[in-house]
Amino acid sequence: MGGGGVEQRVAMRAVVEARDPVGRYELYLDAQSGELLAWRQVLRFAIGDLLYDAPERWPGGQRAQYPAVLAHVVLDGAAQTSDLDGSLSWPGSAPASLVVTARGDELTVTNVAGPDATTLLSLPDGGVALWDAASDELVDAQLSAFVHGGRALAYARALGPGLSLFDQPLVANVNLDLECNAYYDGSSINFYL
Repeated sequence: MGGGGVEQRVAMRAVVEARDPVGRYELYLDAQSGELLAWRQVLRFAIGDLLYDAPERWPGGQRAQYPAVLAHVVLDGAAQTSDLDGSLSWPGSAPASLVVTARGDELTVTNVAGPDATTLLSLPDGGVALWDAASDELVDAQLSAFVHGGRALAYARALGPGLSLFDQPLVANVNLDLECNAYYDGSSINFYL
């Protein structure tokens, strides 16, 4: 027979685990020479979105769900950072356990009135984990500062991409027991009760 037909060889199958990046590969090797004939990734990754519920404009107004942009979380016991649309991924397909805070690569929220907010959420493959603290004003203030502080940073970064202000995470202090609205002191944004 002429032309590019199929060549048959005796092959061995091997499974190789990798750590960085995480992977599991199925290899097919020529039984005589050891030449790699084919391979495929057999480790499946789950993906889900982390959202924070926050007011759109002011605490008593309409609310919306926003991606937790570059948020620091602990996912199934390992530290991870969400991506720009709040997505997270993990090996397997089982729901992930998330420990979530109002801290991230670009913004660190500090609750001056007490402990910083944290919660435990479950994130299903292909689903959403939503942190909604509308009924707790001190926690809601932290989520609002994280969401809207991050949005303000993105806007400001577009206007002045070379500003040194963006070299480190911005600090947002919330729940200050004083009377006023808010202010920026050159290193942090500050919001009152």
